Amino acid sequence: MTEMTREMAEEISDKETLEGVHPEDRDSVRKNLEQCLSGKTDTFELRYRIKKGTTGYVWVSSKYSLIQNEGKDDYIFINYYDITEEKNSRRDCASSTENRFCSTIF
Repeated sequence: MTEMTREMAEEISDKETLEGVHPEDRDSVRKNLEQCLSGKTDTFELRYRIKKGTTGYVWVSSKYSLIQNEGKDDYIFINYYDITEEKNSRRDCASSTENRFCSTIF
């Protein structure tokens, strides 16, 4: 995560949960987090953008898992994968004149 966002681990842990999420993606991430924390679902996957230093955003695919500890606090474990190159390739392919081949590649 620190490599994707170019921030130190301490900087990430001190931030609000949705602070680094792109403004257009926050509602979706918030709704899914609320469903997870309320017990309606214990895992989910999302694709959205997160802040990368001061240079912009990266696309991530993330898998959220609710970890429940009897008698202790519950927490959410999150795996992040950088999918920026995949997103850019799809965008470039879709805008190219040979986009009929995109469905074969992707």
